Amino acid sequence: FGAPNGLCSSITESKHIKAVKEPWRWSNKHNALGQMLLTNQRLDKLAASRLDFAARGMLVGSVLSRAVATLMIAPEVEGEVDDGEAVDGPTVLAFVQLARTPQRKRARTVMELADEVNVPHLRRLIRYFLFSQLHPNDPRSPEDVPAASCPRHDGRLYVFNSAAATFYAPSDPSGIGGM
Repeated sequence: FGAPNGLCSSITESKHIKAVKEPWRWSNKHNALGQMLLTNQRLDKLAASRLDFAARGMLVGSVLSRAVATLMIAPEVEGEVDDGEAVDGPTVLAFVQLARTPQRKRARTVMELADEVNVPHLRRLIRYFLFSQLHPNDPRSPEDVPAASCPRHDGRLYVFNSAAATFYAPSDPSGIGGM
């Protein structure tokens, strides 16, 4: 008895393990089919991006070796100082998704949180942050703005122990929604 098209059954078994058994194990077993399909879709995207990265030479060496090589090649310009300012260029589409439920028995006010994380000037830092968010076009540094002009936050705080930041690169070849 031969296998169809001259293929042995071990090939189909190995594909079945990769496409069905492993995603099943990785699922939480509740509505597993949708989770398995999503897992396979993500694995396909990862495989496609790996091929693309390999074709571009991005998988040769490490990030550290590439950075060192770039630093060794980069000509030094006398008197040029990088002051860390923002540069002109494309912006990134991104969003942050917090955990669904806040932590219990954690700080609920700015002062309690300052004590908990051992940052005594947290109230001032929050005021600077709020000022920069409310006045993004103000040329002044928030530290240069009088404290009376910075907004206060006296409400309650909620601590979320995890967050997911997602960044989309518009030129990403892996798909229109990014990975």
